[in-house]
Amino acid sequence: MRAWILRRQGRDAETVVLRRGRIYILPTQLGVAYAAMVFAMLVGGLNYGNNLGLAFAFLLAGVGLTAMHHCHGTLEGLALGLHTTESAFVGRRVAFRILLANASVAQRARVEISSDDARAAPADLDAGAVARRRNRRAARTHLEARSARRA
Repeated sequence: MRAWILRRQGRDAETVVLRRGRIYILPTQLGVAYAAMVFAMLVGGLNYGNNLGLAFAFLLAGVGLTAMHHCHGTLEGLALGLHTTESAFVGRRVAFRILLANASVAQRARVEISSDDARAAPADLDAGAVARRRNRRAARTHLEARSARRA
């Protein structure tokens, strides 16, 4: 999948602005279970001719699609860049400081950055705000936020 994304988008610049073609919403295990449950409800409603079951299945499918739409809208337009790194030796854990910038007039609620081993605490970005995240591979996190207007 990473090779396909690299062929599709090319190499990243120093600061990456998330646009429509760069956002991929992939399901988690809970999302796959949710889709399987909605599909089972749809098949059950069709098999037994239960209109209430069909209506509930379509309602849940609509809620899932609306959640994905809001997730996409929250991420679109965010700028991500590498702020600083700490020096480290081979085999040691290293901390990356990632800069999140929101140039939009809309607030971005609960933006979270994670990797295979570490997860940073969610950040709320106000309109025009910049947040610096320190993401250590040992899952220790630090957040500093300041308004871009004061900078």
